[in-house]
Amino acid sequence: MRWLVLGGGAIVWQSHLPALVILGWDAGSAVVEPLERNLERLRAVGSRADLIVGSYRDVLSEAGLKDRYDAVLIALPNSMHADAVERCMDAGLPCLCEKPLGLDSAESRRLGQRAADAGVPLGVAMVRR
Repeated sequence: MRWLVLGGGAIVWQSHLPALVILGWDAGSAVVEPLERNLERLRAVGSRADLIVGSYRDVLSEAGLKDRYDAVLIALPNSMHADAVERCMDAGLPCLCEKPLGLDSAESRRLGQRAADAGVPLGVAMVRR
């Protein structure tokens, strides 16, 4: 399974990336992260995943994402979740979004409906609690 991970903060370097390594899914996967301090922590995991320095918006605007990745894990700051989910839906990529999906119930329902309309799987992760 080839994952495109958006965000490289603590939940990624402590939980998600090590899990990908254990499952053997890190080769062919990538983590998008703009901050150098997080990149150092990601490198320390010892993963074979590509580290992409930059904006998730830029990466999600690239052509051919469905050919390179099987799914997207959204681990960005909460205020960016809805935008990232919508961009994944536009790209036709299934996504797993760290909690919360939206900033309020209306936004979460709207995103759920958008995924249903697009026929693209959408899930919410809550691994710490």
